[in-house]
Amino acid sequence: MSLKRDVANEDYVFGTKSSQALQVTRWTGQRVGVTTGPAAELIQLPTGTELIEITATENVYVAFGDGTVVATATIGNDASRLFLAGVQIVPVPIDSGNDLPFTHMSVIEESSPGVFQAEQVD
Repeated sequence: MSLKRDVANEDYVFGTKSSQALQVTRWTGQRVGVTTGPAAELIQLPTGTELIEITATENVYVAFGDGTVVATATIGNDASRLFLAGVQIVPVPIDSGNDLPFTHMSVIEESSPGVFQAEQVD
């Protein structure tokens, strides 16, 4: 079995009789980042972002919302959530007020400053 690109150079496929596409995400180059600290940082997501890869070098709290969202170091329903240092791909939550993905997120350190990045992926 081998892994190669398809003829349109868009998907990776397993070289088997069924030739099933491997689901992968692609970086778009549309990314934003901040240095986290004890005060919440507001991040405007790239226009039209529905799926993001988030990367953090330290544990952080994140919250999604509009241009007024503020992350806090308190976990709560529909509020901030703890994101452990690492990389994860997540869908941007939907704003129940307009049924569209949120446009902003906020991030605050859990206990140590670090680098936080959000990148739109396809």
